[in-house]
Amino acid sequence: MLAESWNVSEDGKTYTFKLRKGVNFQVTDWFVPHREMTAEDVVFSFRRLIDPNHPFHLVSGGQYPWFDSTDFIGLVENVDAPDDETVRFTLSRPDVSFLATLATSYAVVLSKEYGEYLLAENRPGEIDTKPVGTGPFFVDDYHPGDYIRLRRNWSYWQGAASMEQVVLDISSRGTGNLAKLLTGECDVLPSPVASQLPIIRSRTEFNLSSQTGMNTAYLALDTRHPALSELEVRKAVSLAINRSNLISSVYYGTGAEAGALLPPNSWAHKPDSDVKIYDPKLAKVLMQKPVTVTVST
Repeated sequence: MLAESWNVSEDGKTYTFKLRKGVNFQVTDWFVPHREMTAEDVVFSFRRLIDPNHPFHLVSGGQYPWFDSTDFIGLVENVDAPDDETVRFTLSRPDVSFLATLATSYAVVLSKEYGEYLLAENRPGEIDTKPVGTGPFFVDDYHPGDYIRLRRNWSYWQGAASMEQVVLDISSRGTGNLAKLLTGECDVLPSPVASQLPIIRSRTEFNLSSQTGMNTAYLALDTRHPALSELEVRKAVSLAINRSNLISSVYYGTGAEAGALLPPNSWAHKPDSDVKIYDPKLAKVLMQKPVTVTVST
């Protein structure tokens, strides 16, 4: 959203972004920015992830689990700024998911000016506990394991939000998040567990919004095991699983039987019309077939 346009090189390895003008950083009690967001801030934020020598790379433990899981460091060779309004990412290989990676909530753009101020004050850790970004809300108060209070950013580039504040309850004490919703202690319950859905549906004062999840639950078999190395055995295991019962008892009817590895809302979804979902009789037949198992000594 901070870019107004971008283009990709023919070999798919260079992404060039033109940034929006007039994007302000948040004004907080601990820092007042003196300039708008520029390409320097984007480079500062992403080099923190990929450069071990970046002054903030090791802050907060130097762990970036989500980016590590996508091999971001192995993918992005360099981030640079040809000018104040242009950011260029150079990749080691083409990757069709790169734009989606930049659009996640993890890919935040922080103020380089604020980072330099924290270094001068010898307080680099505050870049994570008291961040300065460009979003519609800024972190006003943070108590680990308890709550996070967000305040409205009046200088947000898309206009000030209609709500003055948002309080995120991250505690695990008390009677639980559903009880807080039922008593009116909280207004929104994100991602309720499946067992809570029947209770929420039964209350007319609540609006329940849902969409198909971009995930698939599956049983992974270790084919290195002598018994599981046989295809007939693995087919039998698959045919013996009653997916309908699992959807009913574990997911409370919120799932669907998978006919492919990718879920239906994926552009690459292609169901296998020949797949047999549940057939315990055929599973027994397959298990009765002679198989050859080689055990090394």
